[in-house]
Amino acid sequence: VNGSFSGPRLSTLHYLYLSNGALAAIAPGAFLGLTALQFLQLDSNAISQLPAGAFDGLSSLTILSLGLNPLTSINAGTFAGLTSLIELYLFRTALTMIFPGAFTGLSVLVSLYVSKLVMTGS
Repeated sequence: VNGSFSGPRLSTLHYLYLSNGALAAIAPGAFLGLTALQFLQLDSNAISQLPAGAFDGLSSLTILSLGLNPLTSINAGTFAGLTSLIELYLFRTALTMIFPGAFTGLSVLVSLYVSKLVMTGS
């Protein structure tokens, strides 16, 4: 996904389902222009990492689902800018590391769904 969602008609989109595909990467700024988006479902893809800026421009997003992806880590600032996010789904991923600051800025987050998590400490 690389800037595919720009344009005046998509600026009012509220729900976007991109599940059960072969989506392997999200480019920084990929969702710019989706200013009204509230629900983004990216389950069951091949996303293994989330670059800084992947969710830029999604300040109205309230639900983000990334379950069933081979995500291995979440870096600091990954979710920066998601100031309206209430629910985050990270179920059945390959997470082994969540870096300090990964959830910085998620001031209204109410629910974090994680399962099948294999974490190691240092």
